[in-house]
Amino acid sequence: MQSAVSLTATAIAQEAETSLATLYVYFGDVSDILFVLAEEASAAITDVLATLEAWDPRGDNTGGARCFLDAYRAYWTRHHAVLVLRNMESDRGDARFADIRKRAGVRIVRALAGKILSGHSGATLTDEQAMARAMVLFAAIERLAVREMLYDDEGPEIQEALHEAQIGILSELVSA
Repeated sequence: MQSAVSLTATAIAQEAETSLATLYVYFGDVSDILFVLAEEASAAITDVLATLEAWDPRGDNTGGARCFLDAYRAYWTRHHAVLVLRNMESDRGDARFADIRKRAGVRIVRALAGKILSGHSGATLTDEQAMARAMVLFAAIERLAVREMLYDDEGPEIQEALHEAQIGILSELVSA
């Protein structure tokens, strides 16, 4: 297996069992192929968003947090190779990849901010404070999702402890 940084159109065409000419009919270069894959993976967050929509922060916050984080973990497991590439290209300054990363992330951040506000009804938490808390939390969740995929050799105990820690922190953050 080669690094995505050194991925060639020839290697992709061979893996896809198609000709290089056919590949270039649909894509200008390797970056265009990765971009389409990243768009598809980023659009696949509907299950994650559904868990946030179903979560009533006035009820069982631990259950709601677990449901959301389990869905997000499953989403990253399904799409990790493409999402890591999307994030890498975004971090390297490619505006196209940064835009699709942002569009997917903003949907989750807004939903999390809504849960934080709902869980703090009657408190003096502003929309901006809820949004800022959701952004910080989502940045950690996304980074830990990558971490779980890249460093899973530390054993299931540490992976589960990290997951439970995220559930506890999210649950507490949403609670008043």
